Amino acid sequence: MHIRNRTMFGFAFGVALLLAFAVAGSGPSVAEELGLAVKKPVVAAACKLCPWGAIADVLKEALKPQGYDLQICYTCSRGNNPRYVVGTYDAAADRSGRLAAASEPSH
Repeated sequence: MHIRNRTMFGFAFGVALLLAFAVAGSGPSVAEELGLAVKKPVVAAACKLCPWGAIADVLKEALKPQGYDLQICYTCSRGNNPRYVVGTYDAAADRSGRLAAASEPSH
């Protein structure tokens, strides 16, 4: 019974490893065109049940008749929302800035 469990574990691990390589090796996906020019704006709306999420849902439905496909980010709920949405957030610069601020003495 012990050998059967090891064999099953090895098989499951091998399949998981192959799937990981298949997903990673598929290359980067083509970025979707977003923005007002292509009528696909993005809004940072926090969660679906939060006030901003509910407003975004109403806004999405209101913009449909004009041909807009509003993209809603339900996980953008922090101070860096605009940077996430437009793709200019630099995590390395943010970390270094926080580290520098944390190392300064506070009087």
